[in-house]
Amino acid sequence: MTGAPPGGGGSTSNVDSAPIPPFMRSSTFDGRKIYLKVQRPGENPQPLPNNPSWFASIIEGKLGKPLRKEIEMSIDSRGLSYTLSTYNIQLAEELKRIKQLDTNTIIEIIDHPNLNKRLGMVYQPETMDVPEEELLKQLANQGVLAVRKITKFVEKKQVNTPLIVLTFGSTRLPKEVFFGWMKVSVRTYYESPMICRNCLEYRHTKKRCSQPTRCTRCSQNHSNMENTCKEKFRCPHCPEEENEHSAAGRKCPLYRHEEAVIRCKTDESISWAEARRRIGSPNAKPTYASVTDADSARKDKPHQ
Repeated sequence: MTGAPPGGGGSTSNVDSAPIPPFMRSSTFDGRKIYLKVQRPGENPQPLPNNPSWFASIIEGKLGKPLRKEIEMSIDSRGLSYTLSTYNIQLAEELKRIKQLDTNTIIEIIDHPNLNKRLGMVYQPETMDVPEEELLKQLANQGVLAVRKITKFVEKKQVNTPLIVLTFGSTRLPKEVFFGWMKVSVRTYYESPMICRNCLEYRHTKKRCSQPTRCTRCSQNHSNMENTCKEKFRCPHCPEEENEHSAAGRKCPLYRHEEAVIRCKTDESISWAEARRRIGSPNAKPTYASVTDADSARKDKPHQ
């Protein structure tokens, strides 16, 4: 039996990585992109020199070979770390052994704590009553690091759905996983945009919000916890003539922009800062890539 997730609690995509044929695998390549983080050691590290050409020349000098075709690099928005990516397993291990750039710059190069993972969703109604901890034990030998069930509220009670989000310890998402002898299809899982249910701004949650409360319907400064507001929908992010929609819905251009950023980050396994740089500002004239990403995101997402 093969399960195919219809999508929920986010969105999914069928665009998954094809398996690498055995004859193409070697000690230096298995098809996975490996992400490394370069930073100064310590709890409160100082920024690295904001000079990627200097950094690259130092590393090439230490390893004794040109690496332009082997490594991609980006710098985080605060300059505290660099992100390196490569498909070469042996090169990744060589890089992790480098501890110093010059006499004044001590570094550490480690496996990136966030980018060497992928989220996948499966549809598995047979395990709705099996605890997440038990499922993780059963799936750990297939590279699964975490299990999270999608839930919903029925008559004010939280209940499980057949949808399960799996975190894999690889940048390549498998096409299927096995629950016992049952082969179940895996699809890429995209998180929903993070929007505060208190102030209706993006990129933080209600628990971390210190702003005045806004109504989730009309955006005025009052609560709508009991859904008692009867005013028209009004989005605080859009112009007056185009704002008769929810701030947390797909009719909002800013919401769709956040979806495109999430999709870019997930598909390319890059940082938030890099994904936002590639997609661009929500107020800027959209690029061809950002438009096609947003269109694809809307087509793949289920209707709410």
